[in-house]
Amino acid sequence: MIAGAACVRVSHCGMSATQSLSFAGLHAIATDRLSVLSCRVRSVTVGIIVQQRCEGFEADNNLVELERDEGGGAAFVGIAYLLSTFPCRITRNAVSGALFGILINDDPFERTTSLAHFSIVDDNFVECPGIAEGPGGAIRPVAIDVAANGCTIAGNRIGYASQFYIGIRVT
Repeated sequence: MIAGAACVRVSHCGMSATQSLSFAGLHAIATDRLSVLSCRVRSVTVGIIVQQRCEGFEADNNLVELERDEGGGAAFVGIAYLLSTFPCRITRNAVSGALFGILINDDPFERTTSLAHFSIVDDNFVECPGIAEGPGGAIRPVAIDVAANGCTIAGNRIGYASQFYIGIRVT
């Protein structure tokens, strides 16, 4: 965990769990100018999660492979930027195996909102895992979920393994 730091660069690192437990590859809170570059995150529940007042966050050229062991189900989120009022930049990443591939949304299940206005989500690839439709189908997983105003979402590619997925949701 990185908390309360500034000008942090995490580059060319590998993070993985040996068992299917609830781990985060990288978790940052209130860390300004955090760059996560060319890292590989494997077999965890949450790949990269950045929360609360994180000005200047960027995730670029990361490989987030969250496929779980047989019977382990899908991981929760690949790259998440939550509870921050500053724009972020999420570019050229490959995410697979998560219910939410890229998430800039403080509450994806209830009142969708984010103050990370003018964020950029470009040139990412999200491979959605195969899942069965849940009861009632009211809450559906999303490959790229952005709930901030004025964002740029361009050049992204999505691979579907289930018709239950929403590709890109902007609210």
